[in-house]
Amino acid sequence: FPLPLRFSAARGAALVPPWARPLRASAVVPRAAAGAAGGLDHRQRAVGGTGRALGDGPGERAGAVVMCARDGAMIAAIAGQLPTAPPEATHFVVSVGGNDATGATTTVLGGQVNSAEEALCRLHTFAQAFEVEFAAAMQHVVRSIGDRHLVICSCYNPCFAPFDVQTVQQGPANLAMALLADAVLRVATRLRAPVIDLRRVMTEVEDFANPIEPSSRGGLKIAQAIVEVVRHHDFTAGTAVYPRDYPESELVRLAMPSAQQLANKGMVHDQQQALSAAASLRG
Repeated sequence: FPLPLRFSAARGAALVPPWARPLRASAVVPRAAAGAAGGLDHRQRAVGGTGRALGDGPGERAGAVVMCARDGAMIAAIAGQLPTAPPEATHFVVSVGGNDATGATTTVLGGQVNSAEEALCRLHTFAQAFEVEFAAAMQHVVRSIGDRHLVICSCYNPCFAPFDVQTVQQGPANLAMALLADAVLRVATRLRAPVIDLRRVMTEVEDFANPIEPSSRGGLKIAQAIVEVVRHHDFTAGTAVYPRDYPESELVRLAMPSAQQLANKGMVHDQQQALSAAASLRG
């Protein structure tokens, strides 16, 4: 699912998320940013508006961010975006695969199967193909940027249920994204790159402007997560997953089966246990 977010430079800021446009690869440049940014209304749901600058902390340098992304780009487009990054860039933040994942709605989650095993095999094949292509793209990035720092973002869960999407249910979509996030983590670990798990960031319905795009509030949360990693991650220490906390996700709770469904499907044999489990999962 796309990650629509654009970072622009602003006075005294490292990263600024003004409006929803896709981030695929951005380069952090160590120079004072120019220009000014207006205020951000966190309640704004529409894709649009002006971003608020993220101020620098005590003793921290201001920076600029150059967006190298192109709308609708897929994994294969990363190679063409890298040459547009400025030579003075110090960090490369890559978030890609969301547009590739949209194929799961028809090639994986759509259509009939004869057994649960066949459905799982179809999902497994899709995830494996994703990992092979993603790994090749990230290896190319590493070769291209040399000893400069790489940060990799994994995709977030979509917001299908609250927006009444009929083609794909929230639960299967979350499951598909979990497999892709696992693939991203494996690749990043081999490359010793930190990972921003956006499922930990985009956790509330208010973070979305529509089923797949962040609202201004969601965009700001993503920008803050990136700033935290760029500024404070120890790039000599190998892979770490950010944010460190894993908050309860409204998107996960909405997909949880009811107590009756758990009992009917034999997942929980004791009715009281089912009630307690469902209550716990739904928070």
